[in-house]
Amino acid sequence: RVFPEVSLLRSSAAGAAPVRGGACRGGMWSAIQGHRSRGALEVLQRRAGPFGAVSWYAAGLAFVGAFAITALGFVAWWALSRFAAQTGVTALAVRSVTKGEGEGESSDDPEWNDKYKTLREAFENLDMEFGLVDPAGPESALEYLAPGRTLLDLPLDFGGSMQVTAHEAQADPGTPPGAPPGTTQEWRVLRFTPAAGTTNLVQSITKICKNPPGIEPAEYMRPECLPLEYTKSLATVIPATLSVLGAPVLPEAVKAIGEKLRILCIGLGGGSVPSFYARRLPNCEVDVVELERSVITAACAGMGCVPNDRLRIYAEDGAAFALKAAERAAEDDSLAYDAVLVDAYDAAGNVPAPLWSEGSDLAKALSKGLLKRRGGIVAANFLPHIDPSPIIGAYRAALSEREPALGFSVTAKGSGNRILVQTCGSAAKDIKSVKVLAERLIAEARKLAEVTRAPFDMPGIAARQIQEW
Repeated sequence: RVFPEVSLLRSSAAGAAPVRGGACRGGMWSAIQGHRSRGALEVLQRRAGPFGAVSWYAAGLAFVGAFAITALGFVAWWALSRFAAQTGVTALAVRSVTKGEGEGESSDDPEWNDKYKTLREAFENLDMEFGLVDPAGPESALEYLAPGRTLLDLPLDFGGSMQVTAHEAQADPGTPPGAPPGTTQEWRVLRFTPAAGTTNLVQSITKICKNPPGIEPAEYMRPECLPLEYTKSLATVIPATLSVLGAPVLPEAVKAIGEKLRILCIGLGGGSVPSFYARRLPNCEVDVVELERSVITAACAGMGCVPNDRLRIYAEDGAAFALKAAERAAEDDSLAYDAVLVDAYDAAGNVPAPLWSEGSDLAKALSKGLLKRRGGIVAANFLPHIDPSPIIGAYRAALSEREPALGFSVTAKGSGNRILVQTCGSAAKDIKSVKVLAERLIAEARKLAEVTRAPFDMPGIAARQIQEW
């Protein structure tokens, strides 16, 4: 069927087996030797060549291989071109940065350090463009849920205890850009245990980098590594909603408004979400209030949370802090917040009533002007079995003088945690339906993903199972 002329052999070759398109070289030559028609032999040699069907198949395979190699070469050329465009590098020289080779350790060569950092950052940009694998994706659970060593075991003032355990991180050996040579990584897990029972609630999981001796801080978390799905949701929904309302989240709004983005987090846990805000949103300042001093110790000494001038941590009752902050904001709106996030649990996994009930201290703080006059949001993280209606209702009533608008929830993948959000302000009043809000949340989340370079699916998270309340 491949070579029509071969059918001539069937009638004139005495005792020769029929030759098919897939015949091997030996079979082909046996048929030719038994053939008595020189004309047919010449046709076969002319069409099939001296090596018969095999040579044609080989030629075909060679063509396909050449095409594949050319295609791969084009892809590689395109990728390197993009890399060069992003970094301004037209020639790339590979140099050893291992002690005892080439020019010694990179730390001894400041010029090379700068170039190395630039290249690392450029490669990270390129990886993001092609789609980074989330370093805290589901496969990492095999590491942080494995048996680990206990770093801290502390009692809680209001009942129960908490533990921080360390676990080896091997699946993703790559350290963040700019990390000094010799940096290692570990997972850290924070658990709450009630005074009675065995809830063993996993409150936070972080991935930390351990610097070589003599470099401060000794440990710090990677803010983009958020293994728990609800933390990915908090990292996405709050800034995306603020961006929809025109708060100074993205560069164009920052330039237009000229103010800092201010977020108040009530509840610290391991510090992963506040750290993401402070380190991945360049214009953001975060105040965190934590009632339990043991939790602050665990976050800073065990989970890699590093306070600084953009991430301030206070050991105080969250509702009481909010009341005092509202009094200050009433006199100076620049001290008010764009968002208030309630992410506080007791050892049994319950959000304290003073942080969500009607007439509570937090509700009073909201009514007194805890949020910016231009508007903002109050948000809370609740377990899936909790009814959102009274919570959203309490927040909406507290914001009655701040133009309360749409209240909604977004559901976290996996755990099913609900992120409850109550909006207020003139910009929020312009959003007439949850469908319109969902479209705008997804659009802002795409921009947010570029700014924060988050390795997880922000657009897919921003309006997941959105529901109006």
